[in-house]
Amino acid sequence: VWLFAMRHYKEMPSESKKSTKVLLAKARVQKADEEVSSRAVHLADRVGFASDELEALKQRSPDREIARNALLKARKPDLYQYDEAALEAHVAQIARLFTTATLIPWEYSAPALVSDDPKAAGKRCGFPDEDAQQQDRKHFFILYPHAESEEQGKEITSFFVRRSVYLAFFGNSADLGLDNGFGFSSPHQARMRRC
Repeated sequence: VWLFAMRHYKEMPSESKKSTKVLLAKARVQKADEEVSSRAVHLADRVGFASDELEALKQRSPDREIARNALLKARKPDLYQYDEAALEAHVAQIARLFTTATLIPWEYSAPALVSDDPKAAGKRCGFPDEDAQQQDRKHFFILYPHAESEEQGKEITSFFVRRSVYLAFFGNSADLGLDNGFGFSSPHQARMRRC
């Protein structure tokens, strides 16, 4: 779950707890990505987390939420209205269209831990920069941080920094076999199982 959050934290910002009366009229952080949030919920459920809130979230359909949001964004509710039955039919139709998409095949590439580039580590504390996050996020699966590596280089990479944070919290599991107990043995299989 931690690695999932490292991959997708930008797509799952927390909702504001303040009332609209207290919030200033300024640019806001984007709303959480419904599809990513749904995958996080199902992953948490699979690894043993349980709560009433989690059960309620499992019942929601991210495709239907995305479809509804698209329709309401395209025609602002303060200017337009849909007949409720027509809106539900449109949502169902758009959600059905989403099911025609196919998963892009995964290309395995081991993350580099060291480099001769002095800028390879990027920021060593705080949030990573945008380029480092995009480069490293494809490696935040259970097998990559625990993989043994004997590389040569003068500098560490941004993945090395993020891996070190992960290992500081969870340790290095020497007995982590190919099957990690969650029913998949590769990042591609993990992705196929929607986690």
